[in-house]
Amino acid sequence: MGSLEDDLDFAWTQANKQQKRREEEDARNNEISDRRFEELVAARWGVVEIDVDALLVEVKAEVLRALKKFPRPQASAHEGYAVLLEEVEELWDDIKANSLVTARVEAVQVAAMAVRYLLEGKHV
Repeated sequence: MGSLEDDLDFAWTQANKQQKRREEEDARNNEISDRRFEELVAARWGVVEIDVDALLVEVKAEVLRALKKFPRPQASAHEGYAVLLEEVEELWDDIKANSLVTARVEAVQVAAMAVRYLLEGKHV
């Protein structure tokens, strides 16, 4: 019969092995979920590849452009909201007019202003 220390070591080892198996299974499931999500998006909207990184590059460029054009930090959460709302309203106008190209530009600006709201941090 083993000592209490041996029993604890064995239990600890088994728990670690079980945790590692769960993590590996979760990683496989997440990979399957990500792949399945992309398949569903492709089936629904005809999107062949989801390139989030490219979209984020566009949003970052817009954030930098806006900071250069309007360098003064937003004075309050209310101002940040107003700027964001203005961009959302412009997006909505383009959507209603079925101007999908300009709506996409506005959607990038909405995302950029949401990032700026978070970056300025007075209201987070």
